[in-house]
Amino acid sequence: MSINLKITKNVSRVLAKLNHDFKNIHLFSSKKISSQEFDFKKNLNHKISDKFIIKISNYAKYLRDNKPKANNDLWGVISKIVNYKEFLNTVCDAKENKEKFIELILNCGKENLTYGFGTNRRTYQELFKKKIFREKEKYYFLDYLLSLSEYYKLTKVHNPEQGGWIIENENFNYLIKKIFKQKNILPFKTANYYYGYKFEKNFLFLKDLKGLYAAERLSETYKNNNLSEIIEIGGGLGYTCHYVKQLFDCRYTMYDLPHTSLLAAIYLMISQGVDNVNLENEKPNKKNKIFIKPFWKIFDNKSKSKILWFNEDSFPEIDFQLSKKYIKKIFKSKNSFLFSVNHEARTGYKNSNKAHHTVYDLLPKHKRIYRSRDFLRPGYIEELIEV
Repeated sequence: MSINLKITKNVSRVLAKLNHDFKNIHLFSSKKISSQEFDFKKNLNHKISDKFIIKISNYAKYLRDNKPKANNDLWGVISKIVNYKEFLNTVCDAKENKEKFIELILNCGKENLTYGFGTNRRTYQELFKKKIFREKEKYYFLDYLLSLSEYYKLTKVHNPEQGGWIIENENFNYLIKKIFKQKNILPFKTANYYYGYKFEKNFLFLKDLKGLYAAERLSETYKNNNLSEIIEIGGGLGYTCHYVKQLFDCRYTMYDLPHTSLLAAIYLMISQGVDNVNLENEKPNKKNKIFIKPFWKIFDNKSKSKILWFNEDSFPEIDFQLSKKYIKKIFKSKNSFLFSVNHEARTGYKNSNKAHHTVYDLLPKHKRIYRSRDFLRPGYIEELIEV
């Protein structure tokens, strides 16, 4: 190697390390990634039926009439920061003002309704105003994409100990086609104004990649142990549920905060179909495979055995006493499993004197089938626990 080439390589190596965001696993070159593949999603236009409107409006009224007092945890704090009252009222009145409701859900990405569990790491306003935030969002997405490609064995797992200090495969469209198109996986139908990767007529976001990976992990445990249903505590907008349904057929139940379960109901009905989703205020029918319920209804659940319980990004941020109640409920089911993907940061959160706890705090003595680092995100732990 000539002296000039060696100097160039060393300079590139230093620049790449200086620019490295340590939330990422992979070290990218100092070369700028093209912006042509990334943009704000602005082309979503769903056909919302009268049946959809009636269904979601009735669920919103049920939640408004039954909503309990917020807990003093991270999500209770977020509920106070974000005023959900107007959102809830708009959905309740959807039958009387259909246009306002449709405008709200199509433009949800501009609002702060998904603060704390949204698709991007920054708000629309932050991403729109600052190029540096959009650049970071690209690297976050591509970092997840590379990790997912390594999981699927499409690329070799990056190993800095054995040579190769930056990523080697930058053909991102090829990787997306291999994962989504060739596996016939349809992306989740997210709202407008989120910032993501343009793929043919679709957009993909961080949560699509994370949801698909979690779905693969759940699929493996579910099939290997002949389980009967998946119950997710804190399902967010429903990304993992959507991708589970892309991979295999099963009964899937989600428990979450009232406003979150309402948003999940909206976007899962858009992505999976109105008839496939059952809401808590409705009688179930044979077509229903997805069940959406507010969190307090978990204690009325009648399931006895062979459940795959799932929690991601929430146990450490839920009130500790409530988390213990969830664990107690989980351990009443026989021949079941708990799959957890959570951090152990123990940091505090704003406007509260409490700090995060860990899944280990909830289950200090229980034997893990395995405990390992998350494939996609530094600092997150995957644990599979047999009940």
